[in-house]
Amino acid sequence: MEAFLASRASADAPGATRTVLPTTPFADADGQHYVQLDAAVVAGDTVYVGELKTVLGEAAVEDVVMKLVKIRGAVQRGRSPDLAAALQGVTHVKLFLGGDAVRQGLAVQELAEAAAVVGASLVLPSGQALGLASEPAPAVRL
Repeated sequence: MEAFLASRASADAPGATRTVLPTTPFADADGQHYVQLDAAVVAGDTVYVGELKTVLGEAAVEDVVMKLVKIRGAVQRGRSPDLAAALQGVTHVKLFLGGDAVRQGLAVQELAEAAAVVGASLVLPSGQALGLASEPAPAVRL
């Protein structure tokens, strides 16, 4: 997922410095676990965040929504000083929901549409790498 995010960041913001954020949990102001990002790359004023699951379903879309809420909480209200510092200058987020497969009985298009409603793009295996399963969702303003 990290390589996929880096390639999206390079395509969207050629020449921008890219920073890969750690996958270890970010703490809140009290030192407690706040949020853990599966993969995240900052390029310019945008952070590219990937949520990676083995099997994708409706719950995975809800997980992406919670990541967005946590990121906004860090940036706007300082709920995680470490994450806020890592995202200093970031004004937008591009969300990607990736996985090996879609839950049986759920159409890829249906899941892609559900992800798009919350501002996320669906990413599925494509050959030896990950690829977009639908049109990419626009960046979400933080």
